[in-house]
Amino acid sequence: MSVYRFCFNVVFLQIIFVFGVIAQVPNTLTKKEQSTGWSLLFDGKTFNGWKKLANDGWEINKGELNAIGATNGKQMDLLTVGQFDDFELCFEFKISKESNSGVKYLVTNDYPDQKGVFLGLEYQIIDDENFIYQDRCKSNKSELY
Repeated sequence: MSVYRFCFNVVFLQIIFVFGVIAQVPNTLTKKEQSTGWSLLFDGKTFNGWKKLANDGWEINKGELNAIGATNGKQMDLLTVGQFDDFELCFEFKISKESNSGVKYLVTNDYPDQKGVFLGLEYQIIDDENFIYQDRCKSNKSELY
């Protein structure tokens, strides 16, 4: 491969990289996305479109939705008001050390005798390096999990 061709390839890849990392601004839709019916779950400013299961435990700060310590010691979920059949879920997240959380989707609550039970698929967000799992086998060796 000639030196010129090698230099061209390096410059070409750098250009692709620079334009590839220029991402869409969070919590925005392009005009094309808006015209084809896409909507945002979070506007970056309010809880509009969301149902909080408790009055505390969540805040909006600098365009981010943050879980904060709840006064009852138990983090409560947020639910979308709307239901969605066809969607793409994209989100960014930060976790603190030893976190174990997730984002549930396609959730149902069709169990009248189980108030507060929400079943669905979950995208697990966990600190794999530092989260401490309960070792159930040590506490009761006769049970298999």
